[in-house]
Amino acid sequence: MSDDSHVKNEMKLFASPTALFEASSRGEQLLLAICAEPGMGRHDLVGEIVSEAQRRSFVIHSRQLRSSGPNKAVRTLSRLARDVIKPDARTLLVLENVPSFDEHEVSRFVTALGKAMLPGVSVVLTLSPDARQLLEELPEYRVIWTSDLLALGYAEISRSRYPQELRSLTRGIPSLLRSLGDARLAGCTPGAPPQAYFDALGSLVEQTVRRGLSDEELEVRLAMLLLGSGTTDDVQRVVGRSPDEMIAVLCSEAPVLGISSGLDRFSCLGSDAHLASMATVPRLSSACLEHSEVLARSARLLMSRGDYSRAAILCKMVPADGMLRMVVERGAEFIDVSEIALVRRSVSRERLLGECPPSVLESLELAMDAVSSRRFDAEGAARLATLSGVDAAALMFVEARRLLRGPWTRGIELSEDVSPLVYRLHLHREAFVLMADGRPDDAMRLLVAHPRGASERTLSGALLELDLEVAQLLMGDAGEGATSDEEPSRLGAPELSGLAPYLSLSSVIRETLEGSPRASTDAEALAASAERQGDSLVLVVALLAGCICDLRGKTLARAAVRSQLAADRAVAEGLVYLGRVARLLRAVAGFMLGERVSYECLEGGHDGLSRVCSVVLSAMALDEGDLTTEELETAAPRNELWLLGVLAYGMGTFSPLLRRCLPSSWKRALSGMAAGPARGRGTGSECSPSSALARGLGSPLPEESKIPIDVTLLGGCAVYVRGVRIPDWKLERRNAKALLEYLVLQRGGSAKRFQLVDQVWPGKDYVTGFNKAYQATSALRAAIAEIEPGLDPFVTSRSSREISLDMGLVRCDVDLFRAFAREASDASDPMRALSMARQAESLYAGDLYVPSDDSTGLVTKLRDELRELYADAMVAGAEAALEMGQERTAARLASNALAANELREDAILTLVRALKAGGRSLEAERHFRHHCARLRRLGASGPSERLLGEMGLE
Repeated sequence: MSDDSHVKNEMKLFASPTALFEASSRGEQLLLAICAEPGMGRHDLVGEIVSEAQRRSFVIHSRQLRSSGPNKAVRTLSRLARDVIKPDARTLLVLENVPSFDEHEVSRFVTALGKAMLPGVSVVLTLSPDARQLLEELPEYRVIWTSDLLALGYAEISRSRYPQELRSLTRGIPSLLRSLGDARLAGCTPGAPPQAYFDALGSLVEQTVRRGLSDEELEVRLAMLLLGSGTTDDVQRVVGRSPDEMIAVLCSEAPVLGISSGLDRFSCLGSDAHLASMATVPRLSSACLEHSEVLARSARLLMSRGDYSRAAILCKMVPADGMLRMVVERGAEFIDVSEIALVRRSVSRERLLGECPPSVLESLELAMDAVSSRRFDAEGAARLATLSGVDAAALMFVEARRLLRGPWTRGIELSEDVSPLVYRLHLHREAFVLMADGRPDDAMRLLVAHPRGASERTLSGALLELDLEVAQLLMGDAGEGATSDEEPSRLGAPELSGLAPYLSLSSVIRETLEGSPRASTDAEALAASAERQGDSLVLVVALLAGCICDLRGKTLARAAVRSQLAADRAVAEGLVYLGRVARLLRAVAGFMLGERVSYECLEGGHDGLSRVCSVVLSAMALDEGDLTTEELETAAPRNELWLLGVLAYGMGTFSPLLRRCLPSSWKRALSGMAAGPARGRGTGSECSPSSALARGLGSPLPEESKIPIDVTLLGGCAVYVRGVRIPDWKLERRNAKALLEYLVLQRGGSAKRFQLVDQVWPGKDYVTGFNKAYQATSALRAAIAEIEPGLDPFVTSRSSREISLDMGLVRCDVDLFRAFAREASDASDPMRALSMARQAESLYAGDLYVPSDDSTGLVTKLRDELRELYADAMVAGAEAALEMGQERTAARLASNALAANELREDAILTLVRALKAGGRSLEAERHFRHHCARLRRLGASGPSERLLGEMGLE
């Protein structure tokens, strides 16, 4: 039969086996070839065809030719034609896994096939693309390619609930879809496929480099699978020749390789997942033994682009001397991806061969000990620094372990051509030292300005993640879900016990600042471990954490002992800042024990910590502190916000005294911190905002103490249900926060739906706006129900078209503040006025929260009114305090009024009088000059005669 006399019908989409037998039912013969890679579903499709043939009463003859050579395959087909197949019978002949033939063998097979195709006989062949030369000699046939089988898989994926996830996991390959079981229809998580998926993927990869392929094609496939992803130029570097023609064919035939439509890039299935790489790459070991040069070049290329995790898998497949030598050359980088055992084996081999400088091997051994052993060889580390030719990155790993001891040498300089690993470890060192020196603000700026790459799972990256987490905790910026636990948790592996204290240290700091019940136990365990290992810095921090827990738990004697031990150890090790913090906590413990606290014990400079110490001493002096107005006017010490948060809440009778002495700017800074003990988590009722508001009322009524929902809008927006804070990200859903604030600020907590739309969703039509209001209330109901099921604060009315809050269930700090502030201004009794002013001061953590879109201006207007009301209350309280002879309290309250409105004449007048009455005339003159300068700058009239008279300038 000539080439022109037959037609090759390529089936672009195989619909069903039924369609294949339509021609057979008309008496025509069918010759179907399924030409696809193994694992693409050839056998499954044959099973469906056979089932349909049996339903149509065909006689089935099936043979597997997988293990047959070309000659045996021809003999098998000839015997079927001669002895088995009956003429004129409706017969289906299935020949699976037809092998590759040379030209002579192809002719013999086609001849035997022609004899077998008697009238009424249909034939189905399955073969791999490397045997496609057979198709050129076949008579008229139909063919199903790999793309047709993938179309069947994609059709199944489209019926799933999660098509995108299944598409990324399987690319429509039927064997992978089948391995997912019921998950392919019910849904699947890309990060956690079942073990059957990894087994199927490994089998698919192994068959991709099967025997029977030409050496040239096998090397190209092997290079792609070893590299995982890259460009065609990468493949050319590995195989040593241009693979362009072959890649064009593989693009359609081998979907597991993921060749792009532009034929310039590839991304093998599973190459972006570490578990998938671990399961699939070792399946290539047999092919790598025969093509070791491809393996070696691939490993070097992976190392050159920084993918040491995958390079390690390759180096462990064929542990030849050359591969192990590559590991030693980049030993620190392999340590960075936790390949300690591989590096140790490679170093031992190189010691036997004697070809590597001893200093390099010694530096790697010390680095491995620093990472994997809890014991630290300080003498070896000191000796390492004196050797020449040491591995710089290995030296930085030793330094990372030594940081846990302190003190540190300052100002290590880096050359410009350092490796990314050295740079990351140096960045970790600098950030860690800054935080230990009490400068988390600088540490966070450093870490944010020089972010690490997220493409590699490394120890250095995990250390930087922990550094950023701790810096955010100390700065009060770590909200829910701020950092991921996946990277730092790598440090908890048993083979990384040398760096495990970093993870424990971060955990104890978080638990302590959040008030976790586990904080005390974990801090005690960490202190014991650090004492055994000689990690002085870890020991000091653990003692400080234990002291804080003891102060919260009223175990005051033990708190005093722990803080004194921490102070002594910090002084001995040169940890100056931590020593000062320890002395401050010792002073707090002594005050709560009734001891007399010496002012001199807290001296130590003019930084943020010294200002915190001044506020603490002011609180210890009860009503009359020693904080000057100059210190009051400065911004809150950002580096010590964590310490202020610890001391201001949960410390028994001391915390209310401290909060009373905090300047308004400091309260605003504290109110913006992430939820912690101060926000009602984990430390009992004293730290609950509900109890704080109730205490502001003096003697709360029984029904007031049962109000379950507290909304705080001064200094920021927060919602608490039974003292538990709803995360901000839940309040941001559907503009729920803005809707709730608008309702709370309305008289009676009720508003028309159109008013809500105008305020919260300006520009939306009312139908859309009403739907959005419904969605916002649903989001709030869901967030509240997560904490207390069944609690619903909303009352909706279809007849009045209003949305209302049940104000019997909701309490807002704005209402309480208004009551205190107005009472302070109206009270005739100085003691009552001062008491109310202090209550208003404690509630006014900052200006009223204004949502991002205050379209009607209502909230902005109310914010200005509350600020002026706060200033009125502070002036009234200052005047009352001055009348009662409490000059320092009067100065503080008058300064609060000026912070709210710097042009208040009565506030500056009361401040000047209080300062002069307290013997601080120079301060009074300075504030008077600043006030006059402000008036000139704003073009206002000069000071009043009363103020001039007070200054003696009439």
